[in-house]
Amino acid sequence: MKAIWKPQTIPFQDDLNDTLQQQHHAAQFIALAGGISQSIGIGWAIPDGMVKEPYYYLSFWSEKPVENAADPGQLIAGEWMLPDWNGAVLKHSEIIKEKTAGNQHQLVEAFFKSGISKLMNILEFT
Repeated sequence: MKAIWKPQTIPFQDDLNDTLQQQHHAAQFIALAGGISQSIGIGWAIPDGMVKEPYYYLSFWSEKPVENAADPGQLIAGEWMLPDWNGAVLKHSEIIKEKTAGNQHQLVEAFFKSGISKLMNILEFT
């Protein structure tokens, strides 16, 4: 079964959409590791100027330049958005190519696990 996303019409939709566009990353961001000088975050985002459909993402930030940041390595699923953005995305259109919910879950999990592993290596977390 494929997941189907349908926009719903609700009162004050324009105001809500503006609010969601401004807030969507911050509301979904989870810092996984790091501290004051570097971090890894994961989340889910609604369509925006970078990706025209809902997507999961991994991102990283570092106060100091990161060696190998331009090429963290191949992901099992999804794609790096470097150098335009410090992170990777897994689009919903890629997820729903999998025919079962179990396979879709495995794809999302593989995206996060492979991406976090690559970022932990380049950011040199111990």
